[in-house]
Formats: sequence, structure tokens, C-alpha cells
Amino acid sequence: QAAIRDDDEWYFFSEHNKKYANSARTERTTRAGHWKVTGKDRQIWDKNRKEVIGVKKNLVFYEGRGSNAVKTSWVIHEYHSNNASAYQAFSYFTFVFS
Repeated sequence: QAAIRDDDEWYFFSEHNKKYANSARTERTTRAGHWKVTGKDRQIWDKNRKEVIGVKKNLVFYEGRGSNAVKTSWVIHEYHSNNASAYQAFSYFTFVFS
């Protein structure tokens, strides 16, 4: 993992962690809470080749677990590449402080 700070945005690069061994679901929990996907996935297009090269997901952080979880103002934009090989695959997160 790596973090790069630029003003009010932080950039994180990390490997994709699966929730279960034989599942495509992503693990997004922490000791303090969890990240929840909000809205629709957005396709990222290569305008020159006119093809989809990735997906953008918007996530909001919830403190706590279950029905006691409280929504915060913390937002992450998660990017996934369709073209990276398995050993190069990573998620790119932009963490915006509000």
C-alpha cells in the first residue's frame, strides 16, 4: 500500500482483497467501521480507442457495525482497471476530506 497526500485529497494504492476465498465480493471493513458502495458503478472510457478501460465506484464510510452504524462525511472514489494483469491489479482510491 502507498499513500500520497495532495492538499485535501489522499491517494491510496492497494491490492484487491476478497471477502471470501471463492467470491468476487470485496472486503472493505476496518476496526472502526466499513465502506459502503453508493450509487451506480461508472464506466471509465478511453476516448481514443472508444472502449471501457475501468470502473469507478463511490463509497461512504460508516462508523460501527450493523444497525448501529453511523454514516460519516468521508467519501472514497475507488477505481478498478479492466486491463491490468493479475499481478499488476490494484484499486486506486481518492480519499476526499469534507
